[in-house]
Amino acid sequence: MTLGAIGASFLLVYKLKSQSLPPVTHPFVAHSIESHFATAGDKGPVIRNVRTYARKKDGSWADVETLESPAGEVGDQETFVDVNSGRQVTLEPFSKSAMTEILTPRHIIRRVRLCPPGINSPTLEHGWILGYDVVKVTTQYSVSKGRKETIEAWMAPTLGCYSLRRSEVGSNGPHNEFEATDVIEGDPPSSMFEVPADYVERSPSELSAEWEARFGKEFWPNSNLIKILDQRYYSLRSKQH
Repeated sequence: MTLGAIGASFLLVYKLKSQSLPPVTHPFVAHSIESHFATAGDKGPVIRNVRTYARKKDGSWADVETLESPAGEVGDQETFVDVNSGRQVTLEPFSKSAMTEILTPRHIIRRVRLCPPGINSPTLEHGWILGYDVVKVTTQYSVSKGRKETIEAWMAPTLGCYSLRRSEVGSNGPHNEFEATDVIEGDPPSSMFEVPADYVERSPSELSAEWEARFGKEFWPNSNLIKILDQRYYSLRSKQH
């Protein structure tokens, strides 16, 4: 069975459940700067990345991050979720790898529903960023023993709760700051939801092996994580037949 046929069957179920998804009033493309700080007292970021985020009206989205490889190369790493084909794809630029995850209807709904519960609560604090009404949402969770992370996000409900400003602060010091620089309303380019012709489909372990051969280190440093990702990668493929 082809990906297109699988996606079509998933989409049929997805349409039946689409009322569970918040509407995206405006499809758009947004650009932002993400700064990573090593400690709480840092005056300047250790790393600063450029990001591009796109969202279609059907909920499909793409997130592109400009990164530097261990060898100093610059490339765009992208992840996109395409509702029409029922898949999530990660594009790793330095090994030219495409890692495709087949999505069930439940996965699709979970991955395109970005608004948290209670986003319309009148008690939430509102603001105004880049001409959009935004709502402040703060969450905190445990990362490991004794460590917590607090995320403060200013979400724009009109844009499917895309965060125009966000901070991620770890209790042990490292933190990230995210700021959108512009929002362009309208359908995003179709190329953001396509796999380049020169990319090769690889599993998580194959991608990591390619990365290690090129740079002397695994893409995912945790071997247990690679096993879990491989299991998930192959499990849905086995159910296709």
